[in-house]
Amino acid sequence: MSQHDYNIANGGGAAVRADINQALGAIQTTNSGSTAPTATQAKMPWFDTAADAIKFRNSQNTAWESAVHAMVGAGGMSFRNRIINGGMDVWQRGTSFTLSSGVTAYTADRFYVNTTGGAGTVSRVAGTGGFRFAMRITGASGVTGSFFGHKIESVNMSDLAGGNVTGQIRLAASANRTITWYARYPTADDNYAGVTAITSGTINVTTTPTTFTFSFAVPGAANTGLEIYFDIGALGAGATVDVTGYQLEAGTVATPFERRPYGTELALCQRYYTGGVSPNSIVGVYAGGFAAGASFKLPVTMRTNPTITPSSLSPTVIAISSAAATYVTPDFFGFAWSSSSSLGTLGILQFNYTASAEL
Repeated sequence: MSQHDYNIANGGGAAVRADINQALGAIQTTNSGSTAPTATQAKMPWFDTAADAIKFRNSQNTAWESAVHAMVGAGGMSFRNRIINGGMDVWQRGTSFTLSSGVTAYTADRFYVNTTGGAGTVSRVAGTGGFRFAMRITGASGVTGSFFGHKIESVNMSDLAGGNVTGQIRLAASANRTITWYARYPTADDNYAGVTAITSGTINVTTTPTTFTFSFAVPGAANTGLEIYFDIGALGAGATVDVTGYQLEAGTVATPFERRPYGTELALCQRYYTGGVSPNSIVGVYAGGFAAGASFKLPVTMRTNPTITPSSLSPTVIAISSAAATYVTPDFFGFAWSSSSSLGTLGILQFNYTASAEL
């Protein structure tokens, strides 16, 4: 372990040779030492023996940054963020919601919200700090409690079990408040009917949008999934909390927020929820009425067999006596209709649908 100023001084042959050997030793050991080298250059490496970590001098030669930061800045380490839609870009269900008191509902994709004692609202608003959007939770008269959260599927979590994770989240409020976060895991794979608490912490949120970080150790048994929820507390009429920039990753260092292409983020969200309009379906006509069926390919493979909900049947003049998804897989679903009335001719039947496989 050695360091050097990399300035070979004039001197006698033996002294110059010793100076060169010391400089080469510093190179061989990556300028290792428990304190930073005093002579620095941009992008210079240093192995910090106290932290047991490699670091690099930044491009401005003003500070040291971890190797992780350096790799991320170069576009490396993709898909390290285990939070889906942490930048609040995807809103398949809509961009504004009125909550039912005490009922937990998904709003922005992958994020659930609850207000108790009153009907709070959720809306998409402009983000800050380089984020296009944020999720705004607005209180209402009588709201005595409120929270939001996100669940991570076991297949995206199992490799983190037994290690450390670090989260970051960008928050602002209409008035200063303390928000408490809780981490827990399901006792069976992706089944949150029973949960085990891991840890908790507090965040002092102000009116200024700020990115906060937190870290904790994940138990080895938490390969079944992970849920982190944020308890806002009472949220009166007009009071707001804005949320964006949420990331959770392996390790004890918060790296720059991972920005994935919108199409990628949408596909990740559609594993849990999607909606759309069915393709045109030819309807066969029978003497006493008609019946029809068709199969539809889902945009992506969903987490499990989804719950299919149809709506907005067209044309509305058809008196449908039954309509149901008859065969459902994570990749496609079959649908059948029947009616006691007759169209009198071949027709086209369309409908909207949602498919949900949320945790």
